[in-house]
Amino acid sequence: MKTKNPNVKISLGNILLDLESSNGPRCISGSGGLCKPVETGCGGYSHDWIHRDFRKPLIVMSPKNLLHHKDCKSNLSELDDEQGHPGFDKQGTRFKRLIKDQNNHSDLEEGIRRLILCSGKVYYELDEERKKVGRKDVTICRVEQLCPFPYDLIQRELKRYPKAEIVWCQEEPMNMGAYNYIAPRLCTAMKSLGRGNMDDIKYVGRAPSASTATGFYQVHVKEQSEIVQKALQLDPINYPL
Repeated sequence: MKTKNPNVKISLGNILLDLESSNGPRCISGSGGLCKPVETGCGGYSHDWIHRDFRKPLIVMSPKNLLHHKDCKSNLSELDDEQGHPGFDKQGTRFKRLIKDQNNHSDLEEGIRRLILCSGKVYYELDEERKKVGRKDVTICRVEQLCPFPYDLIQRELKRYPKAEIVWCQEEPMNMGAYNYIAPRLCTAMKSLGRGNMDDIKYVGRAPSASTATGFYQVHVKEQSEIVQKALQLDPINYPL
């Protein structure tokens, strides 16, 4: 689908995630009919399919501007089993369902105040703003595969940051994008570790809207900036908006 609308991808993605929700958020299963990655690097597109002994339809929900983003690239180290690169999580050259924070945190980080989970290109804007404001107490993890939901890797990051405020950040309106799919599944992962319930998942993104995006570029840029700044604000984030 070719379009200049900044958020047109969300209408289709939201519908596809809803169709895949038939098992319910409390059913931890990897047997869904579709696989939906939102890649933030080019190294993982083929890994998942090379190592599988079966095939599923692949639906990639990413905007075209990542094709020429200066940071959206993969190092040669991500094509082998070398430890130490940001995406390494004992999967080697396999597809990475979740990419941990690039700051190479240890297995237990009690000094981190906020764990931001996101998917897609908003990661690069969050990371750029984090460097700009010097928020070393904020960590950003990329959920590269939305469905099937990576419960095990989400739980790994929740254990790594036991005192962190949990935030889901997206650029889409609240009633679109991945939030309505992610929130109950993230809640299930949190409950299994005693980390709270739905009220403990802080949402940062656009308010609910009947339209996928504003028709004015200047307004879009302003809204995007507000989302990024709110995700990295010093004060605790109020739920849901």
